[in-house]
Formats: sequence, structure tokens, C-alpha cells
Amino acid sequence: QATSSITYGASVTTLTVKAATIGLACAVTGTNAGNRLVLLPSVAGQGIQLGTAGTYAFHLTDTEIDLISVDGDVVFGDDSGGTNVGGIEVIGVSFASTSSNVILRAGQASADISFITTASTFNVADFQSLAGGSVTVGVDLTVTTGSVTIQTDTTCAGSDGLLTISSGATLSTSTANADITLK
Repeated sequence: QATSSITYGASVTTLTVKAATIGLACAVTGTNAGNRLVLLPSVAGQGIQLGTAGTYAFHLTDTEIDLISVDGDVVFGDDSGGTNVGGIEVIGVSFASTSSNVILRAGQASADISFITTASTFNVADFQSLAGGSVTVGVDLTVTTGSVTIQTDTTCAGSDGLLTISSGATLSTSTANADITLK
């Protein structure tokens, strides 16, 4: 049966969708502060692609991402302590019209998060490549109303976990005095 929307609130605080492939055709709304939506591939080591559809089996287009509105966190990737996601590519995402805090979390060893090809915009963001992976900002990346946190390695040791901002690319916030935190 077709569904025109999925709404959850006080009785369901976290909605986790774990699948080999994904496609959103209806709105997903978390109506209470503190709600959490977690979207991740079910296949260990599989990557996530956000924005322009590409070759990844687990991908969401910018149009599909715009169907999500959660008064809390939207996690693309591993939830706390997970090690399933093999990397995340972001290509031209404009997810700034919602109050959702976007978390990109790649937990598998050496899994990278890359912003490539086309600029992206988020409302509030937390990008975590936790197990020796790197974060690469190859195009303009803007956070519109809040702060941005980038964590490239849980231990911050050695030469693993680099943050790279390519020549000509910017990492910025649109709000005066908003924080950019590097961990």
C-alpha cells in the first residue's frame, strides 16, 4: 500500500531504516524535539551517496533528502558505535530548509567523507569519519544557521584522519559567531 507520509513523535524517538538500497517517495517527519532518524546501508562496508544519484546502491537524491524533516538528528550512516558504513560522498545537497541537525557518520576503518563536484548546504552539521578516515571538502560547503563539527579520527593520532579543504573550496557558516569545531 502506498504511503503519502511517515510521521513519528513522542512514542517513537528513533526511527532506523537499514536497507541494501533506499528510495524515498514520501515525507518522513519527526515531530518532537530529540527525535532521531537513522538511515544506513545493511551491507557492511557499503558507502552512502547523497545528492546527485551515482553508482552507490545506497543513495538519496537531493529531492529525496528534502522530504525529511526531523526536530532532532538525521543520521546518514552509522549510529553511535556502529562500524558498517564504508564512506560517504556528498554531491550538491541543499538540506538547509529544516531544523534537523545532520550527522554524517562513517564508522568503518579508513572510511572517508567527501564533498565533491557540486557545492552543498546544511542547516546544522556534524561530520564524523571515526576510524582513521578523512574528511575532504573539495567544493564549497556551507552551514546556514548553526555550527559545524568535523571529527576525522576517534584518537586523533598519527597521519590518519586528515581534514582537507581543496584549493578554491570554502567551509563556512552563514550565522555570525557560529562555531566551526575540528576534533
